[in-house]
Amino acid sequence: MSELIYLWRVHCNFTDTDEFIWTDVEPTVCPVAHPDMTIDSARTAIVDSTRIENEITISPAVLKVNNNDFFRVGGYILPTLKHKLFKIEVISFMDTAATSYDIKILDVDNQNIIANANFTNTSEAMMDLGTLTNVPDGNTQLDILVRKNGGGISDYAYVTSISFLFRQDTSL
Repeated sequence: MSELIYLWRVHCNFTDTDEFIWTDVEPTVCPVAHPDMTIDSARTAIVDSTRIENEITISPAVLKVNNNDFFRVGGYILPTLKHKLFKIEVISFMDTAATSYDIKILDVDNQNIIANANFTNTSEAMMDLGTLTNVPDGNTQLDILVRKNGGGISDYAYVTSISFLFRQDTSL
């Protein structure tokens, strides 16, 4: 696989903050989901690069959620690898009557949140869960949790695919 990917610093005008996102193309929107988020392209820059060494994609056991509380849609046993988990992407969307939806990745064994993101897209799209934190070295269970915000009982958030991307662990 070994695809080159870049860590971009993107300046979001609405919050006047820098956000970071791994992607192979220059971002044109702020990685933080907010309707008023524009970027200052003059302050967008590459700050790091790496090669994707491995990608594991799974399909969730539950494809749609109408709960206002987090609901487990799937899990993944993260093995100990020579590559480091550095990015998680999902293909997801919500019904138009919902306000938003959240996706959380939980390291069950260590009780740490690895990723937590809020989205508002109503068309199926690849969504980046943002900067990962508390990334374990492996040999742990990851749970994928989803909740829908707003809307009624017949409105859903949908997750059709979850991809875990790994890069060479430079600490080895």
